[in-house]
Amino acid sequence: MHAGAVYVAPVRTPATLAEIRAAVAEALGAPENAPSVSLGVAQIDLETAGGAKMWNWNVGNVKANDLWSGAFTCIKLTEVINGETVHFWPAGEVDAAGAVVGQAWKVPPGHPQTRMRAFATLEDGVRSWEQTLRRARYASAWEALQAGEVGAFAAGLKKGGYFTADAGKYAAGLLERLKKTANSEGIDNQSEAVEHGARSNPLPVLLILGAGAGLVLANRRRRA
Repeated sequence: MHAGAVYVAPVRTPATLAEIRAAVAEALGAPENAPSVSLGVAQIDLETAGGAKMWNWNVGNVKANDLWSGAFTCIKLTEVINGETVHFWPAGEVDAAGAVVGQAWKVPPGHPQTRMRAFATLEDGVRSWEQTLRRARYASAWEALQAGEVGAFAAGLKKGGYFTADAGKYAAGLLERLKKTANSEGIDNQSEAVEHGARSNPLPVLLILGAGAGLVLANRRRRA
């Protein structure tokens, strides 16, 4: 870990989608009904189960790598590594019974896979998420976000190593949440923006159209 990184205990920090939307709009400098804001909210919705399963205001579930000098915490999570589902607890990789496999880690610092950025407020978390997406490694994802293009956004995130799951399933999850938001909030032109975004990347669209309603999207953690 970076010498300046400070461990804090994991704390569940739920937020409503309305609160998240306001924070995303402020960070992006766009109206709350802009396609970029709606797609950003959809991603945070996907990552945090509608804001209900957010830890320490980390809206995008962004990991704290060795260069991270801010606050961090450690949580239980699941990754897909070489096509295999692997479970991690702060103390290390675990088997189905929760027993540590291999090296056991003291907490802090905890197993590297479980180290997540931590923030004091929702607004701080959203600003960090926005700054992460502006990095060069996510250039194509950032461009797609600005245009509200669902498939290209998911593909760009996957290319940059943001998540480990299948890109098509991730895109399908985004589309599902965008449509849910459009139906529940009646955001102007949202359905049109969703469909335009999905059509922008043919491969994810094919996967979206073939995806079932019970998508399993938990196996996807990330990067820095």
